[in-house]
Amino acid sequence: MNNIFITQYSIGFAGPAILAFIISGAIILKNIRGGNLTPDRISLSLYFLGASIYNILNFCGFSIYSERAQVVWYIESFAPFAVLFLIRFAYYYPAPWHEKERKVVLAAGSALAAASVAEYWINSWHSPVRLFGHNYGAEYFSSAIPLLNAFFYIWGISVFIRRAVFYEHSNGRSGSLLKAIIKPSSRESETARTFAGLLLIDVAHSFIVYGGMNKISVSIFIISSVTTVVVLIILSLYTFVYLHSSYDNIPFIYRLTGIPLIVITVIVTMSGYIMFYSRSISYDEMNRAVISGLKTDGLKDYSSGDFPLAYISVYKSNGWNVIYDKKNVIPDILNSWFWREAPSGMQMKTSSGIEIPQRLDPEGRYFIQINGVNYYQYNHRSGDNIYGFGIPYTDYLGYMHRPGLLILVLIVLSMLLVITLLPLLYYVGIIKPIRDVIHGNYNSALKIPLFENELGIMEDIIKTRTSVSRGKPFPETPEQLSEAVRGKLDVVIKYIGNNYHYDISREGLASMINLDTDYLSRLFKIYTGMKIGDYINRLRIDEACLLLHTENISVLDISMRVGFESLRTFNRTFFRFAGETPTSFRNKKTSGQKA
Repeated sequence: MNNIFITQYSIGFAGPAILAFIISGAIILKNIRGGNLTPDRISLSLYFLGASIYNILNFCGFSIYSERAQVVWYIESFAPFAVLFLIRFAYYYPAPWHEKERKVVLAAGSALAAASVAEYWINSWHSPVRLFGHNYGAEYFSSAIPLLNAFFYIWGISVFIRRAVFYEHSNGRSGSLLKAIIKPSSRESETARTFAGLLLIDVAHSFIVYGGMNKISVSIFIISSVTTVVVLIILSLYTFVYLHSSYDNIPFIYRLTGIPLIVITVIVTMSGYIMFYSRSISYDEMNRAVISGLKTDGLKDYSSGDFPLAYISVYKSNGWNVIYDKKNVIPDILNSWFWREAPSGMQMKTSSGIEIPQRLDPEGRYFIQINGVNYYQYNHRSGDNIYGFGIPYTDYLGYMHRPGLLILVLIVLSMLLVITLLPLLYYVGIIKPIRDVIHGNYNSALKIPLFENELGIMEDIIKTRTSVSRGKPFPETPEQLSEAVRGKLDVVIKYIGNNYHYDISREGLASMINLDTDYLSRLFKIYTGMKIGDYINRLRIDEACLLLHTENISVLDISMRVGFESLRTFNRTFFRFAGETPTSFRNKKTSGQKA
């Protein structure tokens, strides 16, 4: 435990790791309960799980100050396989598309991913492990893995864009690719377009992370903080799009907890960085106060006590001469490089960002590595001499560990509070009136007088709603529906007619016309004489009958083409509407033509 330090370099990975894990679990649990664990949902869940593991490994790698932590980088090299799940999702969302292309792409992608992992393992295994900045890592930096990840993301973008154009053409809308991207006409094409945009952000993130660590000479603190912000933005957008996409039937409780979960994670993490910055300043002030009171006479007999002083050097014409060495491990003259902040591995490897030892600020603080061990050196002018006081870098990490641990606890507790408290308030009925207001359960002409407190407003809404429902009986025939309601239902019917091949949720239809889900279902049954699900299946079976009569393709292909997720469901539904199996229907038509 003495070599574990949760600092500003690692804490940024905690929030994304937990958030991605919650999203992955929510997708799996929700669809297992509903019996809708389809390939697209499984793929998306596995991608989020991969993102969670990736951030957990980064958190461990940047928190464990030991050579044994090197193992996390070997595991992290499997990142391209996680991105392949996103490509798989693109081909399956919301229904299977281009089956042969998908199989070829995933097979080729898996081979390339395996090759990139092998390339990293072989080169890292033969590369020395050194203490870069604040953590251990191999000298070798792979270029194949980040480039392959970027290529996979770009391929996923192309799949989603092509699907968006396909949906536009399926809805009878012709136009350019630019129109499909800027102003899609259907919910499916809009969601596909949005996912393509999110993958584009992921490409930028890959270049920021790997380019920053391997190619750009900036401090590791800048890389980690920027990465944290980008990752939180990406996961937030993925969550937002998932919660509001029409391809899944998302319960209100998921929407209720999703956005607050993201907001709290961002707030706590960003507040943590502010706390780290303040803590770092106090660390400098504390050390400078102690150093300014130290006597430089008789340093060979100096005992540092509780102050973690490792060495003292004095600047001479030939460099920094060591005049006090607590453990007798420091060379007589410091010829090592100095940096303003803890450098990245590439900065150490290329010697970029270094400060010339002879020109160091006489009152500055610098990072220095001596014989593979890191130190902070505080310069202090005393009389005609400039002294350098070396403090082990692990002392700085230990000082930052306490707020880091506090921030980690706050992130975990705040997330647990959101995913437990909000559902509890909802199920006991406290938040349900707000849900009704959001879903438009009340008469649009209802006027709500303003009270001095929110409880008065909610009480008036409930009372008024009761009186309205008592005064106006619910319609029982299509003729009793108002013109405005019939217009909304016509919009729903037209949308279903254009998109019945895909998974359509009642919630998505209700939100499209600003009505409550149950309210829409009752109105739809009155207007059409059929339930929404039966209406959709009727359209699918009608098209299936036409295809069975005119196309020489398998029953399985027909079932997938018209929108069914399994052949068993298709056969059961077909028998319900047609009174016979698809095979007997086709055989009867064929025998009739021969006669």
